[in-house]
Amino acid sequence: MNKRIRHVVAGIALALTAGLLGSPAASAENPSSSAAPNFQLPFPCGQTWSLTTYRGHSPDDKKVDFFRVGGVTNGSAVVAAAAGVVNEVHPGVGGVEINHGGGYFTLYLHMSGRNVNVGTRVAAGQRIGTVGRVATGVPHLHYELLYDFNGNNNGENGEWVRPIFNGVTYQLIPGRPFSLVSRNRC
Repeated sequence: MNKRIRHVVAGIALALTAGLLGSPAASAENPSSSAAPNFQLPFPCGQTWSLTTYRGHSPDDKKVDFFRVGGVTNGSAVVAAAAGVVNEVHPGVGGVEINHGGGYFTLYLHMSGRNVNVGTRVAAGQRIGTVGRVATGVPHLHYELLYDFNGNNNGENGEWVRPIFNGVTYQLIPGRPFSLVSRNRC
């Protein structure tokens, strides 16, 4: 079996497992995914991206590093995973945080270019930046989904939840990358 097919099969298996592992009730570990916005991959429609994490990415089952499959990662467009308002920018790490409402926030890091500022309203699929290597040696997009457990209207360290794309909650496993195709604004 070639490498691309293995990635697709692994992604399907992980998606099925993730769907079975998801909890319908909200908790400190996993808020209700039924109340979450319809998060999509943060890339234009039709692009394939490898999702991975690594040990020490604390928590390694919730932080995603994206690498483009069959294309150049560095310089690729980054788009909003769902509609929202830019809550914070972090120039030192090439970062943008978006408040999606309902307690959900997304964080995008290592971008070499940013198309938004604090207070910018973004639509799902709207370009927010460019994949780069700011504060890292390898070009990739670091992505986090956060949920405001403490109620201060901000996504913070310690408020990570497992990533959700197209209604599926994924539990990442270090060293086991898988690929997904973006359906953002298709």
